[in-house]
Formats: sequence, structure tokens, C-alpha cells
Amino acid sequence: MESRNLPFDFIVTDESGNGLDPFRLDDFEQGRCRLYLLEPEDMLRVRNNAEVPL
Repeated sequence: MESRNLPFDFIVTDESGNGLDPFRLDDFEQGRCRLYLLEPEDMLRVRNNAEVPL
């Protein structure tokens, strides 16, 4: 995904440690991958206090 200067972002983590992106329909249901929504407060931390539009 291309990064944009939005007040939110999405992150997918691989909980299995194998480094693969989600590819099965049940990857999230089974807990192999997790999807997170980052809100403006999280984006400030990720961007080292860089401007985040609200």
C-alpha cells in the first residue's frame, strides 16, 4: 500500500514469524495474521511527532 498523509493507517502483522503476507482466507480468523488500525495518536508516535492532519 502506498503511504499517504492521513490521520490513520493500517498494519498487518505476521504472528507465525514466517514473514509471509496473508494469503489464505482464514489467516486472520486462525490468528496467523493480525490487522491493526492506527489512529492519530498512534500515527504521531510512528512518525516521530511529525504533523498528522486531523
